Amino acid sequence: MMKFAFVLATLSVLEAATTEPPKITSGELLYKDWKPYSTPLVIPDVIDMRQGGSLEMNIGETTHTWQNGVPASRVYGYGKVGGNLTTPGPTILVNKSVPIQVTWNNVLGMSTHLLSNYIDSSLLHSESACFPNCGIPVSTHIHGLETPPKYDGLPHYSIYKNQSYTAIYNNSQSSSTKLYHDHAIGLSRLNMWAGLTGMYIIQDPELEKKFNFDKITVDVPLMISDKLFDPSGKLMYTSVVTCPVPGSVWMPESFGSVNTVNGVVQPYLEVPPQQVRFRLVNLANARNYNFTLPFADKCTLIATDAGFVQEPKPLNSTGFKLYSLERVELICDFSSFTNGTKFDIEDISSDADSSYDYDNKIMQIHVVAAKNPSSSITIPTSLNKLKDLQELYKSTNGKLRTITLGEMESMDQCPTTLMITQYQQVSNVSMVHNKLFCTRGKVEKWQFKNPTDDVHPFHWHLVKAQCGPDDKSINKNELKDVVVIPNADLSDQLAITQVCYVACTPDEFLLEGSSRAATDFGFSTDEPYLAHCHIMEHEDNSMMAWFQLTDVDDSHAIDDGTVANPNEITGMVIGTAIGMSILGGFATTLSVLVLSIPRLNFLAGDKALAMTFALSAGVMLFIALVDLFLESIEKFKGAYAVGGNVDLEAIEHGLAPAGSVAPTCDKTCAGLAWLSTVGCFYGGVLIVIFIEFVVHRVFDYHAKDLANIGHTHEAQAVLEDAQSPVDATFQKHNHEIHNNAEVEQDEKRNDYRRAGALTGIAIAIHNFPEGLALFVASLQGLKTGIVLAIGIILHNFPEGIAIAAPVYYATNSKKQAFLWTGLSGIAQPCGAFIGWATISGGVTPLLSGILYSMVSGMLVCIAVKELLPGAFKFGGANFTFSFLGGFFIMAVSLICLQFVGTS
Repeated sequence: MMKFAFVLATLSVLEAATTEPPKITSGELLYKDWKPYSTPLVIPDVIDMRQGGSLEMNIGETTHTWQNGVPASRVYGYGKVGGNLTTPGPTILVNKSVPIQVTWNNVLGMSTHLLSNYIDSSLLHSESACFPNCGIPVSTHIHGLETPPKYDGLPHYSIYKNQSYTAIYNNSQSSSTKLYHDHAIGLSRLNMWAGLTGMYIIQDPELEKKFNFDKITVDVPLMISDKLFDPSGKLMYTSVVTCPVPGSVWMPESFGSVNTVNGVVQPYLEVPPQQVRFRLVNLANARNYNFTLPFADKCTLIATDAGFVQEPKPLNSTGFKLYSLERVELICDFSSFTNGTKFDIEDISSDADSSYDYDNKIMQIHVVAAKNPSSSITIPTSLNKLKDLQELYKSTNGKLRTITLGEMESMDQCPTTLMITQYQQVSNVSMVHNKLFCTRGKVEKWQFKNPTDDVHPFHWHLVKAQCGPDDKSINKNELKDVVVIPNADLSDQLAITQVCYVACTPDEFLLEGSSRAATDFGFSTDEPYLAHCHIMEHEDNSMMAWFQLTDVDDSHAIDDGTVANPNEITGMVIGTAIGMSILGGFATTLSVLVLSIPRLNFLAGDKALAMTFALSAGVMLFIALVDLFLESIEKFKGAYAVGGNVDLEAIEHGLAPAGSVAPTCDKTCAGLAWLSTVGCFYGGVLIVIFIEFVVHRVFDYHAKDLANIGHTHEAQAVLEDAQSPVDATFQKHNHEIHNNAEVEQDEKRNDYRRAGALTGIAIAIHNFPEGLALFVASLQGLKTGIVLAIGIILHNFPEGIAIAAPVYYATNSKKQAFLWTGLSGIAQPCGAFIGWATISGGVTPLLSGILYSMVSGMLVCIAVKELLPGAFKFGGANFTFSFLGGFFIMAVSLICLQFVGTS
């Protein structure tokens, strides 16, 4: 299904832009009176659930002050029932393996969204299709948590106005920094931008004590995102992008003009001159941050998405990047700095393609005297001991998969829809329901291709991965649930840009010495999860797929990411085409069985031959006019199309990289394609007529020499047998020749033998274009070759009888009859070999178009000139049934082969 994934991506792009379009900038007025570093950082309230129990949380609308002195703005937020709603919401702190129960209440109440001007109704499908009548759908997902699908905050568990949903979180996984955020389909980008985010921390007291991290008394969450505000200080959303699509409300990415930390614009944070633990989270919809820390040499990286790393690493002094929803934990030592020291943290070298002027300031650190001094700790050189996922891939016999992240583009090369594809099929949660799979208990190798203009932070629900640009560069020091997929270089857009070893196991199983079984999540994973890009605008617009864990490997083939050249004729294709031609020729020799086995004599009867001719005519006309003729038009269009950076043949086969520009075939191109197809079609007709003319001229002359044999019934049969390969098969008394085995004159037997040989030679010449036709048709794939072979086999039977009958009558030798029918049948693969020689230099669209249309004409001519008259001469009573039966055989065979995916 949807074998065109890339077809959709490229057909929408009709013309390549020759120059870069001018950058569009927003003319909107924004709030400008920000005072950087004037407002202290707000630390969200902590809801301590380390002892377990139940918690009830509200999801609603509230007011929020983004900076001191700035008017309050309406936002969405989370809050404990009985407490205030805030953005970000309160931090939920839990202990490892201590379950909690959380009830989420949708108290938004209103049917008008806070950012209603930016809602694209085309994205509101499935559980969000009821908006606004049902209120504002919400579904809270705890990012990175191992939990059953029904508690994972999936879109189909959305709740509406005044509804509640209760989830149980087991927390049976490694300690780490998680997040909770909204996941409503088609609305999550707006709901998150409006404030529906918060932090969820799993703590392991034993490890905290073992590593002495419990002695670090200052633990600061830093949730960073960019926002836009109108001149009154009201929160707004992106309405102008650098590459707009006219009429579209959906924006490819949303970038703000100022940065916020924990809901405060450009705050400052006071830290003591001692070790401080930072939990950094990128909560931006689309922006990736390139942090520069002036005190980087004092910082050590101790954890990423899924928890502690194997070996703590010093922080890169030149900065480090965080993409949407990535997390890191740092321990930074400020003990060497004097009170009053200030550090500016900025987003350096921002590569966001934004229409809004951007102030890259993030926050400021102030070193102040400690209120509760603590002694420094020595950070261990080893934290979590992780298993090697690359080795587990081998030992668990995991599958190899290749995933492509693509997009559809407008005529101006602006993205209109994003997509995830596998096996050249689109996978998403909207209109297409192809799933991504992973086998429970195994580690799989996922290769990513990204021919788009963007880097995509890819997120799997439930599972973790180790990744790198290639097999030699896998980062085995950490486990990730968000992986950055770089975009490919323009010179090789189908290149693999990221290799990931994906562990479809509990993350505890991945710890050295763990007793956790590889398949033991502690709950059912039978329902699908999600996998998606975590740029929120991409997630909302189809770059999100169902992600299904299976008990055994799914039935899909191993996909190593290689892409076949649609114009390359492989050995398998040639072998199939030659094989089909040999099979067709071999059918000619099978007529010997019909004559020599009494029980099969009925196949040489008039009724059987009439039905055979009619069936064959139906098959040949169907394949000539429905398949080859139309295919030829497409080939000629590909040959005459202009522009673009990929040929139409690649698009047809779904092999064009997403974002490719298709060549243009205008009215003139289409007219030339039809003219060429019709011209070559009649060329094929003339070829068959010419061959028949030569056959008649040569073999009618030899037939006259046989006139002195006598005027017996048998002699007359010989004369008629020698006339032509067409007329010979039409003579009813071919079947009477075999019954005259008692004729004793040696001279007559020799003449009969000669008549059979002459007929065999004539039919051999006639079989030659059939062999070429069958070879060319088989190049299209197995389905076409099989059905045409059926048609040719059906009408090769009576042709074989025309050869075998006189030879067998004259010699009473099956070997002689088989010899002459075999020599005639050889002509068919000989025609195929000529076809092979023709395409040996490669198949261009022009050559394909010529061959397909000529063969279409040949098949129509053979059917009209031979098969249809033959069916009536042997008996027209069953013609209609048999002829339409041929059409039916062809149609059913195509349908069946399409269902099994054969091309």
